[in-house]
Amino acid sequence: RLGCTVLYLGPLMKTSEELGHGYDTADYFEVDPRLGTMATLRRVVEAAHALQIRVIVDGVFNHTGRDHFAARDVLQRGSQSQYWDWFYARETERGVELDGWEGHSGLPRLNHNNAEVRAHLMDAGRFWMSPEGANIDGWRLDVAHEVSPDFWREFSRACRDAKPHCALIGELMHGDYRSHVGPELLDSGTNYQLSKSLWSSLNDANYWELAHCFQRDKDMYSELTLLNFLGNHDQCRIHSRLTDPRAHYVLAAASLILSRGVPCLYYGDEVGAEGAPGGPDGDLAMRRAVDLPAALADPDAMAGRACRVWGREFGG
Repeated sequence: RLGCTVLYLGPLMKTSEELGHGYDTADYFEVDPRLGTMATLRRVVEAAHALQIRVIVDGVFNHTGRDHFAARDVLQRGSQSQYWDWFYARETERGVELDGWEGHSGLPRLNHNNAEVRAHLMDAGRFWMSPEGANIDGWRLDVAHEVSPDFWREFSRACRDAKPHCALIGELMHGDYRSHVGPELLDSGTNYQLSKSLWSSLNDANYWELAHCFQRDKDMYSELTLLNFLGNHDQCRIHSRLTDPRAHYVLAAASLILSRGVPCLYYGDEVGAEGAPGGPDGDLAMRRAVDLPAALADPDAMAGRACRVWGREFGG
């Protein structure tokens, strides 16, 4: 009903017990048992393919969790571990410490200069695209901006060897997107530099901001096809972000859909789901389950109203 052609799923790999949020990988070749098995995922992918929908999965290749076999070995054996150079590790009076992503000790950063690390991650990238894996169609690559373009060039080759027409989309929060997106690199990146203006211009009635960001995007990235969004699992939901969502959601959605690039709709936004960080649930507030039948049956639901307005204005 939405006309989507790609389903983007969050991280599905087996996760560590310490955190368990999916971005702390314990095993790059297994589905987390809370979600099912690889056979479960294959059935989901097959069903999507039958509807002409491609499937991409969130790949966390910048860091692991502490339950990953190599991290466990380093924590137990210290510098005697054969995997010592897989991470940025040091021995202290308190024991072995692994440098974590943005200081999070539960997310030890991988050393992408290590040939064995690179081979391990290339194997994982190929495996999930293979018939023996889940036959997925591509990756959304977590914190891709923190990993060298040389690594992504090699990863791109490995993935395209397995599936020539796969899609590789990097999470790019800052910097020049052209360093990571382009021929022999990634196909696209998350367009954070444009996304803010899609909602803040409405809150502030500052349409010069929106016009400026559109022009900047065209001037800098005219040769790229970037991924645009109003929200995601890390961001305040758009219906909680807008100061007047009843009046402005349809305008924000129109800007998203009609912008250059690929529009990405975060689940629940289409039915008015709300959620903001800072409360007792933290970031989980943006990731709650959505009662879709109830939302679609609600005549006052935000998305229902937006769709009716869209239909009247644009004949959809």
